[in-house]
Amino acid sequence: MQNSKNNLNPRKFKPANCKLLLMKLRLLLAYIYRQNFIHVPSVDVKVYDPQNEAGVPAVASRQQAARELGAVQAVVELISHCGNYFVSIGPSGTTIYKPPSDEFQTWMQRLVRVLFLIVEAFIDNHEDNQNFVAVWLPAILLKYIDCDVNAERMITTMLTSNRPLLEGKVGQTTMQRFLDLVFKKGKEMADQTQMQHNQNITIASQ
Repeated sequence: MQNSKNNLNPRKFKPANCKLLLMKLRLLLAYIYRQNFIHVPSVDVKVYDPQNEAGVPAVASRQQAARELGAVQAVVELISHCGNYFVSIGPSGTTIYKPPSDEFQTWMQRLVRVLFLIVEAFIDNHEDNQNFVAVWLPAILLKYIDCDVNAERMITTMLTSNRPLLEGKVGQTTMQRFLDLVFKKGKEMADQTQMQHNQNITIASQ
């Protein structure tokens, strides 16, 4: 995974390399859930989600091994690398999400989606891994909320099973980010409703 970052840029972009990496990431996901590798679908299948599809728990010994072998940190670093191609931080500190506009960005978003599922597999009911991943929550992972990459799901899994983390600084920062997002969504919906109302009045008066 560490070596993959060298090829994950627009200049060296090759769909075949992304497909190969995606397949390896799916195998890692299957490993954490102790799924038979022959059941892992090809990359032509858009979604592979063993937790939801099979309802199986992650294996604690494999979660621990992933942390000790550096896989957890490598996955978070890969999220940051790939995600920077469609998510950035504005001057005021707000997240700027740019929906993918080309094949390269589309692949980056697809990789980040499965990477967040892998992080969720690493931390599911594993407090040591949750506390380990929480280090990257404020600076890296929170900015992917509402970017269609499974970030909300991973963060919810982390905080709902770790009360000290939820009640601490990281948890409070995360909750505020969620509340800000709800407020923003509500304001956008209200603005859209008002705009549609004004358009209807204009049409009716013609």
